[in-house]
Amino acid sequence: MLTYRRGRNDAFFTASGRAGYRYYPSLSELNAADYGGDLGFTVRPTGRTEVSGRQDIAYQPHFSLSAVPVFAPDTGAGPVGGTRDYSFTERPSLTYNTNADATYDFSRRTHASAGYSFRGLEFTGEGDDGRLRDHVATAGLTRDLTRRWHAGARYVFGRGENFYGGEGSTTSSQGADLTFDYRRMLRSRRQLTLGF
Repeated sequence: MLTYRRGRNDAFFTASGRAGYRYYPSLSELNAADYGGDLGFTVRPTGRTEVSGRQDIAYQPHFSLSAVPVFAPDTGAGPVGGTRDYSFTERPSLTYNTNADATYDFSRRTHASAGYSFRGLEFTGEGDDGRLRDHVATAGLTRDLTRRWHAGARYVFGRGENFYGGEGSTTSSQGADLTFDYRRMLRSRRQLTLGF
């Protein structure tokens, strides 16, 4: 993996590229290479605002690799049998991940955040029309109660689209998170921090 970074602490740009190879001595049909890369940036347009973004793309020759057998559901007609292991089927795909985040400091103790993430999956094999789309948006507020205790609330909305074999389906979800954090710096010189 190679990584490049340019800029200052309040505004910088990063780029990286990676490659890997899987080797299985007894399963030669699974031996394959995968590739990926990403671009990202972080900038502080004002003293209270920070904006960051990241774009990642990756190629995988196999969609799923399972280390244990997958079993069919029990229909009551006999013993449960193992299904075909799709890990042995080559199914190349491209994955796209996009992330955008912003934070704003209302004061030294109150902070707001918003974010959006997108994940797209395209199967690139001949005759394979499968594709996935996932969208997630978040908005939150955090408050520093003391130097060590922090509280926060966040709203999350998600929407997913799955298309395969000429048919598609859509799902959506909503949720809320309430968090309490405790952080304590153990060493100031080496910036060792304990948190839960």
